[in-house]
Amino acid sequence: YYKTAGDSLWQSLETYTSSIDIWTQETIILPAKSSGYQLAFEGNAKWGYGICIDDVTVAGTNISLWDGSVNSDWNTPGNWTDNTMPVSSNHVLIPSDGIPHFPVITLTDLQCANLTILKGANIRINSGGTLTVPGALVNSGSYAGLVIQSDSSGSGSLVPNSATIAATLEKYISGSND
Repeated sequence: YYKTAGDSLWQSLETYTSSIDIWTQETIILPAKSSGYQLAFEGNAKWGYGICIDDVTVAGTNISLWDGSVNSDWNTPGNWTDNTMPVSSNHVLIPSDGIPHFPVITLTDLQCANLTILKGANIRINSGGTLTVPGALVNSGSYAGLVIQSDSSGSGSLVPNSATIAATLEKYISGSND
């Protein structure tokens, strides 16, 4: 739940009704941000099962939220909720719900501070495209959430801070008819 001031009503943010058997990261977009923002959590332990909330983080500055409303081009300002392309100090969030186009990176030297790809979302780095993420890179979309492509002219490039990231590499292999 959230409310924007002490005297406002509590509004539901998210409800989870199915059993979750393993640790799962959830990212929730907070609407109507204000300086008096308040969050609350409610749990209902049905049939003796436990409830655990761990490591709650509220990130409120320099967030770039993809909405893909124009096309799939990362460099189109209208694809971001604030109509501004992310820069190296931005935390980029790629949600999955209601997104008509997921981002495709075709240019070099693109950067963001952190990148979160939610389950069901994806990013493609085309041949010749480069994305540098010096901070946290969370890919909840698993291998399909991050695709790095190559073709006869070269490869896409991801420069992460982490040595282990789930991704799909589409490798170009030339051949002959001999």
